[in-house]
Amino acid sequence: MKSYFELVDENEYRVENKNIFDRLDEIESDPYNLRHDPYREEQMKIFINSHSNQEVNMAVTMYMVSALENFYKKNPTEIQPIAFEIAQIGITGISPEDEGYKISFFPDVEFSGYQLLAFYYVTWKLYNPEMHKSLGLPFDKEYELALQFYQLQ
Repeated sequence: MKSYFELVDENEYRVENKNIFDRLDEIESDPYNLRHDPYREEQMKIFINSHSNQEVNMAVTMYMVSALENFYKKNPTEIQPIAFEIAQIGITGISPEDEGYKISFFPDVEFSGYQLLAFYYVTWKLYNPEMHKSLGLPFDKEYELALQFYQLQ
């Protein structure tokens, strides 16, 4: 049970849980939840450590969790334009080591190469699951781990 729950002091909990207006301001300023969140980062560290013996790219897994949070509950027609836009960028190549990739769905975010590749994989997996294999990305294990982590939240 300990792996699923964390005991938190009530006074700390009340300080962390702001009133509804503060929470609405947070959501409006970062609607896709892409900014720094210490709690989520701590949960990701715990998750990564528990799966560190497996041969997977944990950075890609982390980025896939973020993609799942943004797209999992959307229908395929909403995901299609994003998948196609990333595919368009991929025509000229997406280098995992590069930075500064942009997509119109997230106009204020610059993606790293690995982050964009993770989003690319997830959007195709959700939009057209049969088609994702033709992308040629070796991220099946990363996706399975990301899906497990996403469903635990």
